[in-house]
Amino acid sequence: MANRNLFIDRFEQSLAVAKRENKSVALLFIDLDGFKNVNDTFGHSKGDLLLKSAAQRIENAVRTSDSVARLSGDEFAIMLCGDNDVYSNEKVATKVLTELAAPFQLEEAEAHVTASIGIAIFPDDGHMSEDLLAKADSAMYKAKEKGKNNVQFFTKEMDIKAQQRRSLEVELRKSIKNNELILHYQPIHELETGKVESAEALVRWLHPQRGLISPVEFIPLAEDIGFIVDIGDWVLAQACKQGRIWQNELKFAPKISVNISSVQLHRPDFISKLKGVLTQSKFPPESLTLEMTESLLIEEDVYTFDKLQAIRNLGMDLSIDDFGTGYSSLSYLKRFPINILKIDRAFIKDITTNHEDEALTCAIISIAASLNLKVVAEGVEEKAQCDMLAKHNCQFVQGYFFSKPITGEAFTAYISNH
Repeated sequence: MANRNLFIDRFEQSLAVAKRENKSVALLFIDLDGFKNVNDTFGHSKGDLLLKSAAQRIENAVRTSDSVARLSGDEFAIMLCGDNDVYSNEKVATKVLTELAAPFQLEEAEAHVTASIGIAIFPDDGHMSEDLLAKADSAMYKAKEKGKNNVQFFTKEMDIKAQQRRSLEVELRKSIKNNELILHYQPIHELETGKVESAEALVRWLHPQRGLISPVEFIPLAEDIGFIVDIGDWVLAQACKQGRIWQNELKFAPKISVNISSVQLHRPDFISKLKGVLTQSKFPPESLTLEMTESLLIEEDVYTFDKLQAIRNLGMDLSIDDFGTGYSSLSYLKRFPINILKIDRAFIKDITTNHEDEALTCAIISIAASLNLKVVAEGVEEKAQCDMLAKHNCQFVQGYFFSKPITGEAFTAYISNH
């Protein structure tokens, strides 16, 4: 398959022909959704197998006269020459989506990915190859924003957004050095007594010009550019430091709960970094909970198991965040040393009016009890939800009914009032 340089050379030749003959050229920029998770879960050798299969599927979806290339990593491009209309271009893109959505058999393992596709067209969207590539890339990011596994065409608005994103990327990389990241804490209450059991540390970016930027905006960007490990390390260190301050100041200091990414966990030096943070902050490991998503556990992985077991051996709790919305599997609750489940807010939102949500929540609590796991219900916003959760013997609750995430100083006052 052509690489980036060869593809651009062919693209420029096609553009020259299209200019002479007054024809159009469509550029499809393809990025695989979930490929990073395949690498993290199955290993890089399986990831390479998937890339080869994906390349073959993409080539099978186009005509022999069309050009396909692998630009880098899990990014591919297709050049469609001739006077294709919007419908024809979209039809090809949709065919590629269908091809890539089918399961990939990677020796003994089965993996799933989808694709986000952005389309830019000569001459409407630009005249230079690099310009059109950048615009197709912008359209691809728009497809990701729309929920992934879809196709988006380039527009002027996308170009502006792409420039803003590039600017934000540069500024995000400087955010830690410039002391722009801050931590807010949301209390987790014991339902029976009302006591503040724990505080979940949540990172915020206080931009000097734009003000408070939502994690929904910058965390995915940090993951895309590989900055998530730096942010994760910073959050862990600051949260443990704050936890130690509370232990020195308060009679009933809360535990601290910190989210960790799969990339962070799989770093070879994660355990040694974790020990270093605890030693430096003098924060006891039994007061720390590490939260992770279910995607970390979807396959039995000896390496992952050993890492999690090492964390538990240090005395920390391990929690599964947003339980019930991802790759929920009862088997991994038995295999891995998890001791806390957090029921996703999607189930709690309508628990008082939707019998299915109530039944599912009740089932999760019951399963957790039988496995000696603690349960935290997220997104609690009403007293009626608390009453329903108490009826089903849920132990811990978290949400705006009690408090939104607040600064460390405000949290100190909050604990004093509870």
